[in-house]
Amino acid sequence: MVKVVEETTKQTRTKETKDYNNLAMEVKELRDENIMLNKRIEALEEKLERFLAVSK
Repeated sequence: MVKVVEETTKQTRTKETKDYNNLAMEVKELRDENIMLNKRIEALEEKLERFLAVSK
């Protein structure tokens, strides 16, 4: 009985670790994507500012 509980606990911890690692990877990917999108937004804002300056 103790052996079964130990194995079940080990499997649960392994699954929780995998779940945690998957979530951590997803967070990292989303942060990287966010950084890239922010840089793209900045570049577009600069382009818009230059366009508006020329239009005046």
